[in-house]
Amino acid sequence: MGDMDFFADLVTTGTVLGLDHTSDLDEVVAVLGDGLTKPLHDDPELWEYQITDTGLVEFGWCRPGAGHPWEVTHFGAQAHRLEFLKGRAGRALVDRYGKFRRKPLRFADLDAAVRERGFALVPDPAAGDDHACESGSGISVVTSADGGPVKAGVVLKVLGSTRDPGRRRYHRLSTEQRAEFVPTVRALLAEPDAHAWLDRYDRASGPDREHWWFLLTDGLFRIKPHPIRLILMVLREAAARKVNAPGEDAAWLIAEALRAGQVLDERELREHLAAGARLWLGDPPADLPEAAKLTTATSLTPAEIRLSRLLRDQIHVVATALPRLAEQSTVDRLRSWTALKPRLLRGPLFG
Repeated sequence: MGDMDFFADLVTTGTVLGLDHTSDLDEVVAVLGDGLTKPLHDDPELWEYQITDTGLVEFGWCRPGAGHPWEVTHFGAQAHRLEFLKGRAGRALVDRYGKFRRKPLRFADLDAAVRERGFALVPDPAAGDDHACESGSGISVVTSADGGPVKAGVVLKVLGSTRDPGRRRYHRLSTEQRAEFVPTVRALLAEPDAHAWLDRYDRASGPDREHWWFLLTDGLFRIKPHPIRLILMVLREAAARKVNAPGEDAAWLIAEALRAGQVLDERELREHLAAGARLWLGDPPADLPEAAKLTTATSLTPAEIRLSRLLRDQIHVVATALPRLAEQSTVDRLRSWTALKPRLLRGPLFG
């Protein structure tokens, strides 16, 4: 293997040696090594932020306070450091991939390696003209632009997404699309019976239906303050009506319910989390035996890697409901899935 395999693995799987935003600090330390994690600030009052840094790879961490688990704020490869590192990318990476280059990484070369594996980097103009993304992995590649201090076409960063799957969709909308849908959102806000309104305007099937629901949800999120109870109802209805891809809206419902924990009372929160967990278990992206096979295969097809990425993202979100679930059968079924998560996307995945 070579260092291009590292960058191609990161883009196509969304992981660094199987680690990503769903990993905890102990997992990252166990793989990357001790002594790499330090407070991000010298001020003790800001020690709730820290970073794991191999030189090339970074994992950023934060927590609300002592006693709370560390959560990933960002991760990925700082490719602009390659020429200064002189091959010192970190022992774990060198053990897997061999020596790392001392010259800049060209976007054209990375793009070719990714396409050879059956994936594609596409422009992401919503993030900027110098951004490209691999939609299945959530990875963003930042390159140097004309007129900058670095020659154009050099990869500066390869960054993973820490956003849950539902919120990743927002970049697809233009300002014009959002503006055109404002009257529809206002009509729902003025409707005393939101369920009946959805029954009247819900489309039967097809991509137009997905787009309509997405515009509706996006429009509700753009209202300040968020009409959070209406948002949760719409997400729950979308999951129950199977508007989007399996598991997507149920996971999104759980994520948003937890974010709204200070608005909802405990009974409401538990009810939404239980509904989200049941809806996800009733319509996951794959059945449990199929998912289990993905954890033991010695190589995976591009479709299987994308499915593994989707499962790992969604399981990570849905598992956050576990502490507040009361129904033991739901807890037991969900734990069968959470046991798979650490084994999904463990490399090497390419035969």
